[in-house]
Amino acid sequence: MVLRAVGNSTGVILPKTLLDTMGVAEGYHLHVSLTTDGLLLTKFDPDLVRRLQHTSKTIVERASEIQALDDA
Repeated sequence: MVLRAVGNSTGVILPKTLLDTMGVAEGYHLHVSLTTDGLLLTKFDPDLVRRLQHTSKTIVERASEIQALDDA
């Protein structure tokens, strides 16, 4: 992989075979996580993020009902 200047930033050039394997292409968003072994790139799915946010909101709103189920 190659680092290239992109305006005031630096971009990473990823091989097409890697992009194909990940199921992404130019214009897709990737999520970057820093791990003890280096960087982890994963496909970013904005629809999944919206669904998780909705689920999280529902859990907070219904916390007392969920707690009652646990207590039963």
